[in-house]
Amino acid sequence: MFAKECLLPLRIQKYEALDPRLIPNHPIRPTLLTEYNNWMAGYKGEKSLDFYLSMLPEEKYLIFHNIRLLLGRYFFQIDILLLCTAFGLVLEVKNRKGEYFFQKYLNQTTLKNERIRNPIIQKPLTFQPLTIIFF
Repeated sequence: MFAKECLLPLRIQKYEALDPRLIPNHPIRPTLLTEYNNWMAGYKGEKSLDFYLSMLPEEKYLIFHNIRLLLGRYFFQIDILLLCTAFGLVLEVKNRKGEYFFQKYLNQTTLKNERIRNPIIQKPLTFQPLTIIFF
């Protein structure tokens, strides 16, 4: 059962509200468009998992999208949290095309020679989250 649905993030709604108000050649527009496209790709990636998660028996599983929790003095975010009586599974969704290179000893990840935030260590959890990457 989807206890917390995957909703369009407020940030995407703000980009969509701002874009028509900017003149086409505004200097900040390319940056905003890039950020909008990245956020939209992330949202679509999370939303695409709904199909597969909906195949789970509703009475056995709870599914939470976009959970923000406090740990000590800091907050952390979980894309999808799948709970049942036997386990809890954290799903971190990345929706980018290309070949990923995980450099364990440098704690970094690269995609097409672009350094991106390492999806394995991006959350301050006390356990190692399972990262699933769909290609």
